[in-house]
Amino acid sequence: MRAGEKPSMRDLAFLYSILCLQFGEKCGKLLLDKSSEITVKRSKTGRLRCILLGSKPILYVNPSLGKVTLSEEGAKLLFPLVDKSRCRIFVRKELFVKHITKSVLAPAVVKATDDVRAGDEVFIVSEDDELLAIGKALLSALEISNIRRGEVARVRRRIK
Repeated sequence: MRAGEKPSMRDLAFLYSILCLQFGEKCGKLLLDKSSEITVKRSKTGRLRCILLGSKPILYVNPSLGKVTLSEEGAKLLFPLVDKSRCRIFVRKELFVKHITKSVLAPAVVKATDDVRAGDEVFIVSEDDELLAIGKALLSALEISNIRRGEVARVRRRIK
């Protein structure tokens, strides 16, 4: 991976569109507001791979899916801007924290927002909307509401 460089206007437009699609327009605008502080790292092929704010990575780009995954810093930065009715799986905090694993299991889940689909990047939050982790949904919101046991999401990063 090449060292960090300033993003081009095309890079910013690409990232803006992805963030607006995944997390909402406020997140896309935040990226544009902080564009002077942002650097990017590219793969050997020249594709965007990592977006840094200062020296800390905030986003990782998956160019084949056209989506981003969040680092811990990125989640802390974007979480307050994402509408409470988007990208969330609500869990019982005591069950989630008690069973420290890389999975969110159905008994711990209270509900999921209606927009959650399998493969989406989601915020795993307590019942009072406290950010606990970020992960990848394995089921849609409808499936999550009907399942009684099994894995609902994979935890990528716990928030400290």
